[in-house]
Amino acid sequence: MVEGFIVVAVVLLAAVLFAAWFTVRVITWIVGGIAALARGGAPARLAQSLPASGTAACLQASCRATNPQHARFCRRCGIALARDARGGPVRMRYVA
Repeated sequence: MVEGFIVVAVVLLAAVLFAAWFTVRVITWIVGGIAALARGGAPARLAQSLPASGTAACLQASCRATNPQHARFCRRCGIALARDARGGPVRMRYVA
């Protein structure tokens, strides 16, 4: 009898927590949309996708990952970020 009550109480608590979380998310979404319309610009999510200053994009067309300015190699694909005088990637020596 007591075990059944505990199970029901846990399920009800989870349902209340989920409903509260969902309500907060919907309100945040609505307020964010209204704020974006009020300022007449793009939503904040689009502004976050732009690379920050002090970063460099990967030079490989299929990657374009954001890397720190001082990085020599891409974090995602590993290609050299430095370019030679002809504009091509710097040749790497592989040492066994």
